[in-house]
Amino acid sequence: MPRRGIAVSVLLRAIAWRLRGAVRLTHALARVVRRLRAVPVEIDGATVFLDLRRTFCTDLLLGARPEPLERALIRRLVKLGDVALDAGAYFGLHTVLLSELVGTSGQVYAFEPSPAVLPCLTKTIGRIHNTTLLPVALGESQSSASLFVPPEPSSASFADWTPWPEASKRRYEVQVDCLDRLVAEGRVALPDFFKCDVEGAEALVFRGALRVLDRERAPFVLFELNAAANAALGLEANSALSFLRNLRTPAYQFYSLHPELGLRSLEAVSLSLMNVLAVPLSRSGHLDRLFSRS
Repeated sequence: MPRRGIAVSVLLRAIAWRLRGAVRLTHALARVVRRLRAVPVEIDGATVFLDLRRTFCTDLLLGARPEPLERALIRRLVKLGDVALDAGAYFGLHTVLLSELVGTSGQVYAFEPSPAVLPCLTKTIGRIHNTTLLPVALGESQSSASLFVPPEPSSASFADWTPWPEASKRRYEVQVDCLDRLVAEGRVALPDFFKCDVEGAEALVFRGALRVLDRERAPFVLFELNAAANAALGLEANSALSFLRNLRTPAYQFYSLHPELGLRSLEAVSLSLMNVLAVPLSRSGHLDRLFSRS
């Protein structure tokens, strides 16, 4: 193994052994050592490329698995042969899970516009034969927009809403497309499952997916409500929820994902920041099974 490869291996072992100062050293070295910005790591049986400048990525190396309830729910909802969408794919942790669940007869489409994570995500998806990466943001129409990316790019948004110092943020012009157009052109298949976590722009994504969502066999939708990000975009706190509630054909029912209580009726929970599952009437037969295990 070349010396540089040995050094990287030693560094990853130091993190895994939780040696004091290893994570801080890794973040510092990754700023100058390009190889540490796309490190292949096996997570739950899938290879994901990680940028070790990011706290999220070193947390994964230390064994963290973000959103365990959401991942467990995805495992119950998505089945072989399904079409699944991952809007706001980030480093692809949910993408690789969806790829495993839909199998060779299914298809996954991952949407991610951020240049801060696209190099890693491209490598991750390049190893998955049933997944297509679209390096665009989903939105209300085909256009371009400014994407504000803070040092921890999971909060990247069309609005500069995070508390990070201005000098630490990057601004990129990215392409925006709408799901209805992509489906109409045959570039994306009609989904059975739709995960949407786009830091406040969920309502804009849904507006651009009216024909995809307003149908009898509408998909399950797992999405985030983020009041602060919504406000920065000039949207009401529950704008995404209101949009889905107003769709008559799917007759969506809504459930919150509580880290301690599990899957619960949405009305009993604050709307400030949470993940929500929308279940169309045509797929409501899954509910007994979901509640019995939550």
